[in-house]
This record gives sequence, structure tokens and C-alpha cells, in this order.
Amino acid sequence: MKPVKKALLFSVIWIVLMIAGGIVHTNVLRAGELTSEQDSALSARYGNACFIGLVLIWIFVFTQKQPKR
Repeated sequence: MKPVKKALLFSVIWIVLMIAGGIVHTNVLRAGELTSEQDSALSARYGNACFIGLVLIWIFVFTQKQPKR
């Protein structure tokens, strides 16, 4: 699989996991406990984790040794 396709696949999976994790954490596990400021701060942390994860995925995929054809 080409590196770009692999990176895009893992990126989509990572984004879906981060969105699902953030929704479950803020709307299910902590429902009614968070103020709007706390909810915003927690959502920002999930956004930062998503961005950092995407950067790491792309770095990891493109630094892998590619097989010769």
C-alpha cells in the first residue's frame, strides 16, 4: 500500500476514535457534571490529542523504509 493511502487510512481511523472518545467522555460518562467551560476545555484537549496523533501518524508512515519493487 502506498504511504499516502496508508497515512490517510490511519488518519481517518484516528479522527473517528478521537471524536467518538470525546463524545462518550463528555456526553455519557460526565453527563451533567461539567460546566460549559469544563466541557470546552475537555473538548480542546481531545482536539489537541487528535492533531498530535495525526502528525505522529504521518511522520511514522513516511519514515518507514519502503520495500523495493
